Amino acid sequence: WPFVEYMSNPSASDSDIYEYFNPVLDDVVRTLNTNEDALVYRVNTFYGFLIENNDQRVFSDPTLDKFNYLTSRMSDQSEFFDLLQEEGFEYILLDLRMHLTDQTPEKTLTAKYIRLADLLLRSENVRLLHTDNYIANPNGRQIRTPSGQLVNASQGLRGQTVSLGTMALFQLVGQNGR
Repeated sequence: WPFVEYMSNPSASDSDIYEYFNPVLDDVVRTLNTNEDALVYRVNTFYGFLIENNDQRVFSDPTLDKFNYLTSRMSDQSEFFDLLQEEGFEYILLDLRMHLTDQTPEKTLTAKYIRLADLLLRSENVRLLHTDNYIANPNGRQIRTPSGQLVNASQGLRGQTVSLGTMALFQLVGQNGR
C-alpha cells in the first residue's frame, strides 16, 4: 500500500516511495532528471510531475494528435524521431496502456498508438531504456502475473507479453544507433 507507507514513514526517500508504486519508476525518474536540459516527449503518462522543470522540458501529446499530424505529412514516418531529435528531444515516455482507454467505435487512438509503437520497435534511432512490461523468457526470472500465475519472464517489449506494464522510456540515439 504505497500511500500508507508514504504517510507512515516520513523518513522514506523519494526512491523508496517510487519503489512502492512501481519498481521501474525510480530508474525512469533518475534517467529523465540526470540531464536537466534534455527534452521529453510524453505520451499520456501521469508521471510528468516527477520530471524536473517539466513546464519547460516536457511536451505532452496525450492523444497522439501531434504525432498523427506530423507523421501524416512525412513520406517516411520514422523521420518523426529525427524531427524530435532536431528539436532537442532526447527521451520518449510512453504509457503502455493508453490504447485501452479508446472506447470510440473508430478506435482512432488505438490506431495511432499501434503506429507509434510499431515505429518505436522498428527504428534503429530509438533504444528502450526502461519498462515495467514483462515478456515470456524461459531464462528470465520468475514473476507472478496479475492473474497469479508464476512465469519466467524478463522486462521488454518484443515477445509475448505476460504482464502488461504501464510505461516505457525510450532514448533517441540518432541515426543508425549513434
